[in-house]
Amino acid sequence: MIGGMSYGAPSKEAKTALAKATSLVGTVISNGEGGILPEELENSYRQSIQVLASRMGFTKRNLEVAVTRLSEGI
Repeated sequence: MIGGMSYGAPSKEAKTALAKATSLVGTVISNGEGGILPEELENSYRQSIQVLASRMGFTKRNLEVAVTRLSEGI
């Protein structure tokens, strides 16, 4: 599992590369304290989606995607 990192800590390119790595090895990536990039969803094998009360960087759409993916069994 690739653990979550604070919102904005890794660059978009780094988060995308880590997501692609999960597909290669069949593991999970956590979004950490913040939102989920579309590139992460497109390229990752599985996601662990963290929701915080502060919602820093997290949008309603992120939660909708999480619920949809959960209902699909992904």
